[in-house]
Amino acid sequence: MINLIVTPLALKIEKKYGLHGLENVTSLELLRSRSIFNGSGWFDDCSNHIQVISPGRSGTRWLANLMCEQTNVPVVHSTPKTLAELGYYFNRGLISREEALGAYRFSRSSFLQFAASVGRTFVDLDCKNTPLVPVLADAYPNAKFLVAIRGLDRFVKSGVSRGYFHSMDPVFWGHLEPIAAVPSEQLIFPDLDAKQNQVLKIARFWHAIASIAFEMYTLMPERVVLMDVNKAFRNHLYCQSVFANLGLVPCDLTRSHAFRHCSNRNKTNVPLSDSQIALLQSEEFQNVFKRGFGSEFSEAAGLV
Repeated sequence: MINLIVTPLALKIEKKYGLHGLENVTSLELLRSRSIFNGSGWFDDCSNHIQVISPGRSGTRWLANLMCEQTNVPVVHSTPKTLAELGYYFNRGLISREEALGAYRFSRSSFLQFAASVGRTFVDLDCKNTPLVPVLADAYPNAKFLVAIRGLDRFVKSGVSRGYFHSMDPVFWGHLEPIAAVPSEQLIFPDLDAKQNQVLKIARFWHAIASIAFEMYTLMPERVVLMDVNKAFRNHLYCQSVFANLGLVPCDLTRSHAFRHCSNRNKTNVPLSDSQIALLQSEEFQNVFKRGFGSEFSEAAGLV
C-alpha cells in the first residue's frame, strides 16, 4: 500500500524527481521567470486525478488519513509547495490562467509522475488549490472533484477559533476576500463591530468556495462528487459510497481505525462573542450567504 504523501515523505519524493532545489524561489518569481521551467519536469496527461473543493476545516485531514489506511492511492494534504498565495492572487485576477497552471504543475509534477509510475489515482486534498479548480478542470479533462464543505455556521465558529481574518494572514493562508466592497452587504450590515466583521469575512470566504463548487457542479455534474461532511463522519456506508463515486474501493470501514477514531486534531475552544452570535443567527445573515445554490446541491453537499 502506498502511504499518505505528507512531509517528510513528500520531500523525499521531490528529491527523487529532482525538484527539491527550487524551494527558495517565491511564487511570483516562479510565475514570472519562464526559464525556471524544465519541460521534462512537467506532467501534462494525468488520467486519474482527484482534487478537493473545500475551504478547509471540513474533515480533509481525516479523509486523507482514511484514504491512506483504506486505499492504495497517493494522497496529498497540506504538503509543500503550498499554493495558498497563488490561489488568492489568481482569485483577484492578478495572475493569468496559464501562470496559475504552470505554478500548479511545478508544485505537483513530482506527485503526478509518482502516481502515474505506479498506476494509481492521484488524490489532492489540499483545500488551498480550490481557487484553481476551473483551470485544473480544463487542463485535466479526466479529473474528478470532491466537494467537502462544512455548513456555514460550524465553519464560521471554527474559523473564529482558528483566528481567520484576525491572527492568520488571508493572503498567506489563501482565505479569499472580495476585491471591492459589496454595496448590498453595506446596506444590510451597516454598523458592525470588529468581532462581527471577522464573522462577515469568514462567511464571505465560505461563500466564495461554495460558489466555485456550485458552478463546477452546474457545468460538469458528472465530474463532481458531493460529500455531506457530517454524514461522512457518522455513517461508514455513506462514506464508502463517496469513495465508490470517486472510483476508489475501500476495505470494510467498520474495521477502520481512522474512521472509528474521528477527531479534530486542530480543535480549539474560542467561544463566539454575543455580538458574533447575534449576527450569525440573524435571518439577514443566513439569507445573504446561503441563498443561490439550489436545494439539490445544498442538500447533497450538506450546506443546509
